[in-house]
Amino acid sequence: LQWWGDQCIKPGIEAVFMINPKNGKETQLTTRNIVNKALEAGNHGKLQHFYNVSFPWPKKSLMLITLPDKYIVYDFDYREVISTRPLPKEGANRDYHPETGHVAYTIGNNLYVDDRAVTNEPEGIVCGQAVHRNEFGIKKGTFWSPSGNLLAFYRMDQSMVAQYPLVDVTAPIAEVNNIRYPMAGMTSHQGKVGIYNPTTGKSIYLNAGDPTDRYFTNISWAPDEKSLYLIELNRDQNHAKLCRYDVETGELTATLFEEKSDKYVEPQDPIIFLPWDNSKFIYQSQKDGFSHLYLYDTNGRQIRQSTEGDWLVKEVLGFDTKKKEIIIASTDHSRVDSFHEIGYQVVTQGDTKEVSGDESFWGVQKGVNLPVFYHGKVIAAVGISGDVEEARKYAALAQKITTILLRERELEARGSQKRSKISYM
Repeated sequence: LQWWGDQCIKPGIEAVFMINPKNGKETQLTTRNIVNKALEAGNHGKLQHFYNVSFPWPKKSLMLITLPDKYIVYDFDYREVISTRPLPKEGANRDYHPETGHVAYTIGNNLYVDDRAVTNEPEGIVCGQAVHRNEFGIKKGTFWSPSGNLLAFYRMDQSMVAQYPLVDVTAPIAEVNNIRYPMAGMTSHQGKVGIYNPTTGKSIYLNAGDPTDRYFTNISWAPDEKSLYLIELNRDQNHAKLCRYDVETGELTATLFEEKSDKYVEPQDPIIFLPWDNSKFIYQSQKDGFSHLYLYDTNGRQIRQSTEGDWLVKEVLGFDTKKKEIIIASTDHSRVDSFHEIGYQVVTQGDTKEVSGDESFWGVQKGVNLPVFYHGKVIAAVGISGDVEEARKYAALAQKITTILLRERELEARGSQKRSKISYM
């Protein structure tokens, strides 16, 4: 499942559907046969399913099709291919920007953008890939600016790190593959952050000083693309700094604030600017003992702690720009195992129940509660808390998504059982 603007998209094998969040109604957008006719007409091959299709353009009838050797932009209203972006099959770590069509990828240990080599480094120096052993929330090595005009990327020099042999026993004759791995107390790799301009074809590197025993993580762009933010962490992992760099010169313009601990500091998430105010951002930290959100301005002043309690913020899911609210996933278990009177009525009666006021019923907040039917039986209730008019818009979608997830879990279980039987035979 994914979002296309305010609509939910459910991909499948033979077709892809749009789900109206207000009522849960499904509308077929297109089918695999229709898309494949357009693809075959342009000698682009065939689409096997819609699971590798995305919808990054909220107000346009376009889908992005990812194939092993190309990206394809397809218009499902006009049933035609709009554009293609060929890629080398050996390209890895792909990073596509939907507004510009630029694609960053790696071949071996070097970085490329749109078939142009960004780096030309020898073995032992890796560019455009995740660094620091994928710790501190690092999952990738390239970061497009908001409008796609610039690309920040990692450069990791591990030539000074000792090689460690791994034996591949799956080959007919066992093979030794060496990797560079810094054992505890031994020399670690050195990281840098570069900024590449696809228009000029030139790169600069941030002037962060000697990178020895320093980690650079949680990279994020300023909305105006004039600054790059990152968190610098020492090797002892007890001192972090939020730093801002000028993207034209690579010079440090400010250390907004620092965070220290006698035990450890573990930054996991880049700062997130508020969609309605480019002068403020959300910073996630465990400095009060739990992972919570803090609101800062671009001068490094903490405005307030936005969430608090004996629970963790797991993820920032998005924003409600109309209400200027943050949507989060958390581990707040305060209502787990408590009795929900309306939920009980929904399950036993099979009807939708709306509650206009908090605590009108035992353990209940205002909102909309719907039954979840599966194989003709009510098996659960799903509720959306909040103003009834607002909650009603999303309750049907929550009900539909829950049913879809249950169905997918059942199909996965059947497939696993079938594979086990085949393996046994």
